[in-house]
Amino acid sequence: EDSKMFVKPKHDNLRDEILESGFLTKSKWMEFVDLKGRRYLKSERVRKMKGLTLSHLFSVILYCDFGVLCTAFSGTFRRENVFERIEKVMARHSEFAVFGRLLVELVTKFGSDGDVKWGGERGPFFCGINCILNIGSFAICFKGPCSTSTQRAVALNFAKESGVVVKVNNDSDMSSYQRFFDCSWISNYFEEAERLWIGGRSECALRIVSITIVRTAKTYQKMMRALFLFDAMISGVDLRESPITENAADYKLISDLMEWTLNGGDGGSMELDLYLKNEWNLFRRNREEIKLNLRLMNRRLKSLSKLVMFNVVENYKKTANGMDNVLKPEWIPIFPSLNTVEIDTNGDAFKFRFEALLESMQSIPSSVTVIVDDGGQWIESALTDDVLASYDAAGWNMDYKYPKLTMKSKER
Repeated sequence: EDSKMFVKPKHDNLRDEILESGFLTKSKWMEFVDLKGRRYLKSERVRKMKGLTLSHLFSVILYCDFGVLCTAFSGTFRRENVFERIEKVMARHSEFAVFGRLLVELVTKFGSDGDVKWGGERGPFFCGINCILNIGSFAICFKGPCSTSTQRAVALNFAKESGVVVKVNNDSDMSSYQRFFDCSWISNYFEEAERLWIGGRSECALRIVSITIVRTAKTYQKMMRALFLFDAMISGVDLRESPITENAADYKLISDLMEWTLNGGDGGSMELDLYLKNEWNLFRRNREEIKLNLRLMNRRLKSLSKLVMFNVVENYKKTANGMDNVLKPEWIPIFPSLNTVEIDTNGDAFKFRFEALLESMQSIPSSVTVIVDDGGQWIESALTDDVLASYDAAGWNMDYKYPKLTMKSKER
C-alpha cells in the first residue's frame, strides 16, 4: 500500500525545488539557507549526528524560518477539499517531494522520542491553530508535518483569540516511540521551543489530551479522553502504560454518541455543543478502515469493547463459545465511508465460531470487507465445507491466504 503512495520528485534536488517554487530567490537561498546550513554543519551538535547531511540542515532551516513556504509545503500533504483526488494531491506534493523526504529522514533518523532514560522527551506538547478547526482524530500520528511547542503560551500566540489550542502527549509505552525533531537550536525563532513531527507510525499514535477554544476558554478534556480511547480501540493502538484507563463515563459518552448518530441526530437527553458534534461527525465520516486487535481490547478496553463486540474472551486451547469474539454489526453504519474491518485474533487466543459470525455478517453492509488475521493458527481448519457453503449461500465470498481470511459480499 505504501508503494502506491510513492511520489516521484519533479526536481532532482532541494535547491531546485525551492527556487522553482518562487518562494526564495537565489540570493536569499545563499544568504539565509546555504550559509546558515554550512555554519551549523561545523557545529559540535551536528557532528554528533552521524550521517546527517547539509541537505538535511537546509530542509529544517527552510521549514522553520520561512513561514509562507512552510504553509505551502505542508498543504501538499492533504486534500484541498473533499473532492480532490489523491492523484492530484500526489502531483502537488511532487513539487516538494525532496523537501518532504529530507524532513522525514531528519525526524526518523536524527530526532528524539519519549524514552527519557535515553535522552528523550515526554509531553505535553501544544499546537496553536488560528481558526476553529476540527481534528477528527484522537489517537493521532502526524504523517504530514506538524509543529508543536513545549510552551502553551507559544501555542496561544499562534491560535490568537479566534483559534484553538490542541494539547497532545506521548505518555504511553508505544506513543513514546513516535519520533520528533527539536528545532529550537537551529530555528530563527528559538523561543518557540518548536518540535517537528512528520512520518508518524499509526501503531505509535499520540494522545490528544484536550482541545481548547481560546475565545470561550472551553476545554474538551473529558470528551477527548473518551474519544481517544475509542479511536485507539478501533485503530488497534497498544495502550500499554497509558496513564488513562476506561471508566463508566467514557462508555456512556461513546454509547450516547453512537445512539445519537444511529437515531439521525435525535439525541433525546444527549446534550452536544456544535464543536463536539462536528468533531464526532468528522471522525466517523472520514473513517475508511477499522482495526480491532482483540488482545489489546481485552487488556485495556474491556468495557468499551462491548460497544463493537459481543464479548471479548481469551480462549487459547479452548473451544469458542456462543458469540464470544464475534463482531456486532449495528454500529458499522456509523462510519459511512468504511470499506474494511480487520480483526486480529492474536493467533488462536481469541477465536470465534464462524456460525456465530455469520449472524452478524448478514447485517453488515455489502460495501464493507471483513478481514480476519489469525496468524495462520486456526482459521484454515475451521473453514469446513459446511461453513463455506453457509457463507456462500448468504452471499459472502471467503478467501483464505495465510495468514488472513478475506470476506467480501458477492454484490460488490
